[in-house]
Amino acid sequence: MAICLNITEARYLKRIIWINCITNFSIYGIVYSLSSVFSYSILYYLIVPILEVVVFIVEGYYYKKTIQPKINPFLISFILNIASYGCGLIYTILFIK
Repeated sequence: MAICLNITEARYLKRIIWINCITNFSIYGIVYSLSSVFSYSILYYLIVPILEVVVFIVEGYYYKKTIQPKINPFLISFILNIASYGCGLIYTILFIK
């Protein structure tokens, strides 16, 4: 997705992949930790979207400070997180639920 947004420098792509991995593993670590407390529906339709908003803000700030792209860094974060969340939601609906 980052390449589609005209981010093609290897160092920037590595940073995007790195921060995306960190934030995705963090979200799902939190979700796993809360899975014994909350139901499936609450986790995936309420808590995960809230965590995604937090990730959007953190990633946008990180991109602004480290990548300094021509495109708004929060727009990059938004697009990448919507794509990631959408893929995860489709996977969850098709294979887990």
